[in-house]
Amino acid sequence: MQESIVPAAHELPDDERYVPVIPQDAATQYFSHQGVVTVKYNFSDAAKLPETLARLAEKGLKRVNLAMEDLMTLEEKDIAQYREILIDLADFLTESLVKGKALEVDVLTDRLVLARMNNCSAGESHITVGPDGLVYACPAFYRAQGQSFDCIRPEDFCYGSFADSHEIAEKKNIGLLHFRRAPICQACDAYQCNRCVYMGWRKTLEACVPSRIQCLVATAERNASQALLQMLEDNGIEFKGTTPIPPLKYDDPFDYCKTSGFPAPGHVRRPAQPAQNEATAPPTAARSGNGIHKELRELKDQVRQITRRIAELEKTVSSPASNHDDKGHRISQGDKR
Repeated sequence: MQESIVPAAHELPDDERYVPVIPQDAATQYFSHQGVVTVKYNFSDAAKLPETLARLAEKGLKRVNLAMEDLMTLEEKDIAQYREILIDLADFLTESLVKGKALEVDVLTDRLVLARMNNCSAGESHITVGPDGLVYACPAFYRAQGQSFDCIRPEDFCYGSFADSHEIAEKKNIGLLHFRRAPICQACDAYQCNRCVYMGWRKTLEACVPSRIQCLVATAERNASQALLQMLEDNGIEFKGTTPIPPLKYDDPFDYCKTSGFPAPGHVRRPAQPAQNEATAPPTAARSGNGIHKELRELKDQVRQITRRIAELEKTVSSPASNHDDKGHRISQGDKR
């Protein structure tokens, strides 16, 4: 997570690689030709977001990324209010587009054009090297050092020294952070979700098992994007590159998985998509031999991971200071699946 930047009331350098992070109360003093900014806010101040976005739009910004700093402590009772705030933001964006002023807000407009997951991918497509020279899945794990979490051990989030980076993949099970290890996420179409592996680890003790609150937040954003798309259509506004967002019958994809089953390992299944007419459906491409061998290798790798996991759980259950229930399931101090 980038440090907070409180800019002075003058133009900042125009650098496409630089996305400033500012607190919400500094929005009135900020402007940049770059047109992109990340706004940090607490949920208690979320009702002010439409006003904040209006002031940023007046300054010519084209995109705002929203970062809720206290997401970790958000409670399920707060979701209803968050839904209302998202709809208020959707109303504001629609009014702005009617007036000819386009503004992107990541939690609302990204889902309009996404056709696949666009997550953080920490520990999967990128890693973090801390000032101590050690490699972590993301900065959050580095910052967690020295804090007392029953569900986190140093060896869980530290991959070793950067000097030995060529051996990191062999030393640690980095593959466990991969999207294909996340069956709940594979069944979800909230493509804008960060899929924060750190929050998953803190809340559920598993990096690839999201907490219920994270799923509720992501689904609320996804449904607000659906409402925004309908508002745009009702006002005759065409948002280029949009993808259909069908209605859902659940707020948490875990509930969907419990009734419909989890996707097979490594296979993505999207819920609630409109059925395709068999007469117009494109022919299914034959699977190549290389694809079958690749899938076989992945399945064997998953079997090895599961075998190691079973051994770890059996060892932990046999320990007198176990943090498991009588069935050997891990129990979190916070969110429980």
